[in-house]
Amino acid sequence: NLLRRLLSRCVDESDRDLKDVLASCLGEIGAIDPNRLGREISSCQFESELQGSKDNEWRLSHPPWKGHLDRYQLRLLSRHLVTSLKSSPTILDQHKISFGIQELLKLLNESGSSNYGRAEDGAKKERADKSTKSSMSQWLREKLEEADVLNVVEPFWTTNYKQADTAAAKSPPFFLKSNSYYAWLSSFSRFLISRSISNKNSIWRSFFYACRSAIRSNAGISAAEFLFPLLILDAVCFGNSHDETIVVRELVSSLTFDTVGSE
Repeated sequence: NLLRRLLSRCVDESDRDLKDVLASCLGEIGAIDPNRLGREISSCQFESELQGSKDNEWRLSHPPWKGHLDRYQLRLLSRHLVTSLKSSPTILDQHKISFGIQELLKLLNESGSSNYGRAEDGAKKERADKSTKSSMSQWLREKLEEADVLNVVEPFWTTNYKQADTAAAKSPPFFLKSNSYYAWLSSFSRFLISRSISNKNSIWRSFFYACRSAIRSNAGISAAEFLFPLLILDAVCFGNSHDETIVVRELVSSLTFDTVGSE
């Protein structure tokens, strides 16, 4: 447990002096046999475990049926995608996470302009609307500074990543076909996003669609875990009876570890 905490802190920490202290602690432990960590241990999992309890507490004070959508977008961006970007093991993983950051910045900027720009007079608001594509709103800049991630995400304001959605999402069942927790969570979440984006009743669909690439990355597992309860809620509340049936069957299969597909 101590080793896990030290390694996970290495992923999060940006202060150079504290990084040196962490390195000294790991040095005192000595050489670490990779087999002692387990086959699937990665920095992504360290972050996922640490964020789990924090997200649970945060959700209790910000239930989705009461809070603003932009709070969830900002939480995902600042607490999950930024760390996932730092811990991405490959260039491809980095690109997937970067696309999510880029798209969420656009959504947050639009949300901030509509929800917090009412105090501006007509002339200022018109100028802000015209410059939306070229400059980040002051509201968003302040929020990112408060979250201490502005320096990390600001470069993605001007990037132009594209996502080619050439392959359709897989069809259920997912638990029966998946050989790992990540494969199940990723494939099931991707399916739920595809259902949400085609549902005009969903208020979350643009948010989910912006994250469609990040959840397909091993580095984005914490982002997928953060989105998963929202995806389930979205499918049950805004979907049809078919969506609800799929969700119930999939969750029952995973909770009972049903690998044969019994009813």
